[in-house]
Amino acid sequence: MSYSENRAYSLSASLAAVNDAHTVVVGDAACVLFAIDSVASASGITFVAEGQLSDTGPWVTAHLMPTPDLTPTSPLAVTPAISTLPTTAWRVDTQGFSSVRFRMSARTGGSVVVAARLSNKAYA
Repeated sequence: MSYSENRAYSLSASLAAVNDAHTVVVGDAACVLFAIDSVASASGITFVAEGQLSDTGPWVTAHLMPTPDLTPTSPLAVTPAISTLPTTAWRVDTQGFSSVRFRMSARTGGSVVVAARLSNKAYA
């Protein structure tokens, strides 16, 4: 999937259960930015990033980089637990994946809406 730099591809998904995921086909994008758009009684919600090389391949772990982090050598394996609307988003470098997903790995309660946006700008 290709996209225009002037009108970057973006979409959102509502997630309410462990293993629910927001999946994005990345095409030739260099990274995907995931952000929480809204929360509803969220408690103990965490996320992991995973990438897939092909439509039938396994999902493998990808690095998460919080947006304010200026040291790309310190990626996260899992986001901090969410109970309120976070002021941080998470960047995932596509690393050659065909699809990337932001998967809810834990949840005590509530739900979130996750937004994603592709970029052709790699982290530098």
